[in-house]
Amino acid sequence: MDKYGVQVLGLSEVGWIAFGKVTLASGHELLYSGQSSQDDNHRNGVGIMLTKKPNRSLMKWEPINDRILRARPESLNYPVLYANKHCRTRGERSVL
Repeated sequence: MDKYGVQVLGLSEVGWIAFGKVTLASGHELLYSGQSSQDDNHRNGVGIMLTKKPNRSLMKWEPINDRILRARPESLNYPVLYANKHCRTRGERSVL
């Protein structure tokens, strides 16, 4: 992220169980939302990785399910919403 100047990065196929917030050794924050139980073989899951600057302005975040996560930073000029949605690939069965 630092090399390319990316401050907010959406991730798919995170594969973690439940949801949470993790601070990495680099200082970046990872918000993730995965499947609800251990029986799901660590499939799907989405995440949003934030550098320190956008993380400081984060007002709230909401894990919707293992395919959708949204986060809202504080903004003075206009409303901003970070959203990440995992789309199924060809051959993957729909669970919706």
